[in-house]
Amino acid sequence: MKGFTREPAGHAAAPEPGVPTVSPMESRAPADIAAEPGDGGVNLADLAAFDRRQRRIQHHVLLSFVLGMLFGMFGAAVGEPTASHLAAVFHPYAYLLLSVLLGGTAAGLGWAMLASLLAAVTPAVSGPAVSTFLVAGPGGEAFDWWMYDDLGLMSAIFLAGVGGYAAARTGRPGDVAAGLLCGVLLADVVARTVQDGPPFWPVPALLVAAFVTGTAAVLRRTPVAFLRAFLIAVIPPVVLAIVFSLG
Repeated sequence: MKGFTREPAGHAAAPEPGVPTVSPMESRAPADIAAEPGDGGVNLADLAAFDRRQRRIQHHVLLSFVLGMLFGMFGAAVGEPTASHLAAVFHPYAYLLLSVLLGGTAAGLGWAMLASLLAAVTPAVSGPAVSTFLVAGPGGEAFDWWMYDDLGLMSAIFLAGVGGYAAARTGRPGDVAAGLLCGVLLADVVARTVQDGPPFWPVPALLVAAFVTGTAAVLRRTPVAFLRAFLIAVIPPVVLAIVFSLG
């Protein structure tokens, strides 16, 4: 009958115009089934970025722990602050600047606090451990003066790390935070120079001042931001020096 023509066996019907043909044995490419925006699919780029961020955080926490341990051991080995120029520079400025840098490179405020806590506590654990390895020399007498377990010093190191996080923020608030933080450290250098005299001046004092300035440059990476932070940083030590000269 007309309109009811049977197709021969094994012969596929001709495709309709405008409809793509897909073989029954052919699988669709991954690009064909990729998630479209808004369909609830997983964004692989965001997932990879999240994984990289988590790895950086893990490495940063581990680095904070390891460096804190190493700094504590080295600090105990070099001896008391008056033993040499190296010891005078190291105590306590190396611990403070380490905490500042760890806080400034942290992924967030909470991670900065954790890194600062590790930098403050681990030297108190690793420093005394040096006594089991050093029998003679500067490290052997280190613990006659070892005062790292002082709560005030640990608190200062912890706060320095939190300040480092604030000093690494973008914009003028970061410039102000970096300037004030470095200014406090430079003011301490001035006070120690007046108190200790020649043992701390000029080599140790100038080295510490150079390290503090370098730390400000690391935290404020553009020349303009560094200049603003530097101008703020010189105010506390200059004011303190004037006070000492008048007194």
